[in-house]
Amino acid sequence: MRPALRDNRPSGIRQYLIAITTVLVLLGWSGPGLTVSDDITRGHDTVSVLMRTGGIKLDIDQLSRQMIFEIEAELNHPPLDESLTDATRAATITAARTAFAVDRLTEVVHEALNQRLDSEDTLERIKAHSTDFGRRLIAIEFTEKRGASGPQYQKFVSEFMADPEQHWRRTLITDMYRRHNVAAAQAQMYVDVQTAVLVGMASELPHMDKASVSAATEVMRAKRLDITTHFEEAGIAFTGWLYRGLGDEEFERAVTFNDSPAARRVHAALMDAYREAVVSSGLLYGGEVIKEQRLAESYTEI
Repeated sequence: MRPALRDNRPSGIRQYLIAITTVLVLLGWSGPGLTVSDDITRGHDTVSVLMRTGGIKLDIDQLSRQMIFEIEAELNHPPLDESLTDATRAATITAARTAFAVDRLTEVVHEALNQRLDSEDTLERIKAHSTDFGRRLIAIEFTEKRGASGPQYQKFVSEFMADPEQHWRRTLITDMYRRHNVAAAQAQMYVDVQTAVLVGMASELPHMDKASVSAATEVMRAKRLDITTHFEEAGIAFTGWLYRGLGDEEFERAVTFNDSPAARRVHAALMDAYREAVVSSGLLYGGEVIKEQRLAESYTEI
């Protein structure tokens, strides 16, 4: 059986990684449900409360959906995958749904945050997201994230990044990105996930050339600076889009919302948690895609 590979990577791997950029820029929206005080008094652990009030659970759900969607979309792109059988295509989708299942991602993120976060920092951020401004801010983010694609978004990005009158907004966002080391962390995650997929595949393909895996990994690492630049530019434009409807004073307040010492520590822990979730998913996907395609091939032969 010939596995569905291009450039030594499973189908869809390049596309689904793009989704990480959007998810990791900022936390999202606090969904409907219990109040914070009710959550805590009813015995919910504070990390779970933070994940709800900070919109992390909804972001994980979107991350899961987006990764699976991108893989499915590329597999159904005839010019790229006309050689794939229906059985192989279905097997690859099954592998994606297993590796990027929302419950699995949520569990990994929760455990990572539980290990890394101090209870005082967690409570401070719960309170911040529970203020009127915090709730309004993450509601705006949730709404605007869904519109961050298509011609209207591309038109905004082009104008925002070039408009001299928007320079001060771009500067505020850039400073925030660099203080939090966002783009560099995203670039590292991008490299780590691709490496994990290759390693996962190699574990199921003993004949796979280990030297080729190492060489591909080194090429990705060498491009990390370029990847970082890409993530930073994309993130600045995306954040500008999120807050485009805010006046100047509220825009500045929104950008600095996550700038307290506790916020920075929580952000660092969240980046680590997302990294663990997506890297472990990439590793699992690399192995599962080979196993599922082998299984599909065996059924086809029968």
